[in-house]
Amino acid sequence: MIGKPSSLIEPEERLSCTPALRFCREYANASLKLRMRTAIVTRNRDDRVRAYLDLVGLDHQWQALICANEEPMRDKAQLYRHALAVLDLQATQALAFEDSPSGVRAAKRAQVICAAVPNEITRGAAFDEADFVLSSFAEHSLDEILRLAGG
Repeated sequence: MIGKPSSLIEPEERLSCTPALRFCREYANASLKLRMRTAIVTRNRDDRVRAYLDLVGLDHQWQALICANEEPMRDKAQLYRHALAVLDLQATQALAFEDSPSGVRAAKRAQVICAAVPNEITRGAAFDEADFVLSSFAEHSLDEILRLAGG
């Protein structure tokens, strides 16, 4: 990453699958070691996200939790821009993980570098707008992904 390291990580709706959760936890732990700022950017409500994180035991200290709350159809690109402002980052300093083509489009409209990580439902979708596509979180370490992202 250029300048201040950051990471915008969106939890998968089906993160309760153990492999995805394990790698999300590993990425969160690696981000701490790299002194990266992390955020969750989602159209979900913050109370649902917090409850979900508690349920799966992901106790990472996110610097920002950016949720649509009462506006579930809010433009997710706006949510990404808000996260960048809260984290005091430029879009070129951030990396988003998305599991849907619409999430990738939102990150790219906010000019954020985006790694697509398709889930079992979106695996057959086209992720042409992503900067790169990972077959799973297990494919690369966070350091390797940062290198792929140009950091």
